[in-house]
Amino acid sequence: MNPQAENHLMTAERHYQVAVFLRSSSPPSMNPGPDEWIIACLFYSAVHYVQAYFIETTGRGHESHIDRNNAIPRVRDLASIRLAYFQLFSWSQTARYDPLPNLDHRVQPAFDNLQDIAVEIKRLLKIR
Repeated sequence: MNPQAENHLMTAERHYQVAVFLRSSSPPSMNPGPDEWIIACLFYSAVHYVQAYFIETTGRGHESHIDRNNAIPRVRDLASIRLAYFQLFSWSQTARYDPLPNLDHRVQPAFDNLQDIAVEIKRLLKIR
């Protein structure tokens, strides 16, 4: 596997682990919780999974969200994860730019979406 793709996979896992940590270790007194950071970590994990796919299959990643967002719909192999990816993108935008994002109802779906993305990218890249 391309070393750059491997690095993206490792970064994807690290961002996922940060999201898990934030979810499990937030003090009850923190209200609201760090849901926006959990969502952002999960989205950036998805970005790195998709970057790994592009690097491994085409030899290059996409430098911007716009380029990546335009490329994903053009790749038949990524059809099964498009909705999950674009939901994470949208929720991440809300998380990063809305001063009161109210995303607690999106945390579990975001974890589910990332799981779908990770499983499919690993399948496509033949990673167990």
